[in-house]
Amino acid sequence: MTPSPHGTGIPAPQESTKIRVGLIDNDSMILGSAGSWLSSRAPEIEVAHVATGVAGYLALVPSDDVVLLDLELGDGTRFADNVEHLVRRGDKVLLLSVHAQPQYKVDAVKAGAIGYHVKDGDVDSLVRAIRDVATGRYALDQELAFAISRDRTPDRPRLSVQETEVVNLRGRGVPMKVVAERLGVKERTAYSYLERAKDKYRAAGRPFSTVADLQQRLREDRGDL
Repeated sequence: MTPSPHGTGIPAPQESTKIRVGLIDNDSMILGSAGSWLSSRAPEIEVAHVATGVAGYLALVPSDDVVLLDLELGDGTRFADNVEHLVRRGDKVLLLSVHAQPQYKVDAVKAGAIGYHVKDGDVDSLVRAIRDVATGRYALDQELAFAISRDRTPDRPRLSVQETEVVNLRGRGVPMKVVAERLGVKERTAYSYLERAKDKYRAAGRPFSTVADLQQRLREDRGDL
């Protein structure tokens, strides 16, 4: 990944504050250079912690605003499990991958990631994604938003992006107040997303009423039967 040759940097938002970033990737070159090429484009972004795996990252006891997580760490772990470990402790996850296919992106969001960025050398778009995720906004392109809305897996309700995020977070035990903060909405709005999701699961013949029920629905959706 190399900086985009266009321009000299992306103007930071007014009154910007430091954005602490954690990076989990098995590519030592990326781990060693990410801090310099990100800060060269956006001085407010600081790569605070790096690790080759989720366990190693958590051992650092980090408290970062955004966690950049490589889809394939090559250590035998599943990316959905890695995302879940991070989301459960309150991390905002932006998944990185060489794969641009929509299904990978959809699966990332269903696992609990707030965004997905293709490793294509476009640092400017990565900076924008980091800023979005840091403020709790989804870092989704139009293709991904459309793919989520058109997901036709048998018996899987067609949820909106917001409904998908609510059920993923709630299924991991995240309190609704925190869910609302993650989405940047009022708590009652977050509850309305959850109720809409409940209606759609009920219509698909797969109702849930408790967090345990919801966790089972999510396992079914991922194929973890």
